[in-house]
Amino acid sequence: MFSLTAAEPALLQQVRTAIQSAQPFRVDFVQEVFLEGEKELSESGTILYRDVSLLKWTYTDPEYKVFLLQGRRYRFYEKASNQLIIGRIQDKDQQWIWQILFSKEIDNAVRTVEAERTLFIRDTDGGLDLEVTLGGDGLPQRVVQRDEMGATTVYVFTHYRRRVNIERGAFELDLPADVEVVDNDAI
Repeated sequence: MFSLTAAEPALLQQVRTAIQSAQPFRVDFVQEVFLEGEKELSESGTILYRDVSLLKWTYTDPEYKVFLLQGRRYRFYEKASNQLIIGRIQDKDQQWIWQILFSKEIDNAVRTVEAERTLFIRDTDGGLDLEVTLGGDGLPQRVVQRDEMGATTVYVFTHYRRRVNIERGAFELDLPADVEVVDNDAI
């Protein structure tokens, strides 16, 4: 059994430095959702990350979806339903792993197991329960997220491509003219 220690600046600083050194980057991902231990969903695709305020999360399998984050504003397009959801990220439990890792608000909520190269981020008031395992390069390799409803989401990140060139228009969405727009800020 490993003991959890107070946030050790070395491991948290290592992941922050590794991310900053790699950006902008592309990384492949697999996302699996489990309910009561049973796999309910498996999706995969690619993430384009410029910095903590701009990323594009593109799902390609089993269906095409895109989550685009610009600052605290997001747009989420689902091709199958031809729907675009727009809104603003409000709470910590809605943030993406890279935003969370750079948030000063988590510094007191982080515990580490150095031997396992793992960060545990738990903030019960904010509904945040994450386990982040780092690769040898200091970049997130596996993230386990548990929510208050009992779901567990596992993200596995592979094939980081560092310091990539970002093509013009890479953070734009090419949407059909008849896309249905749902504005979560207006609800």
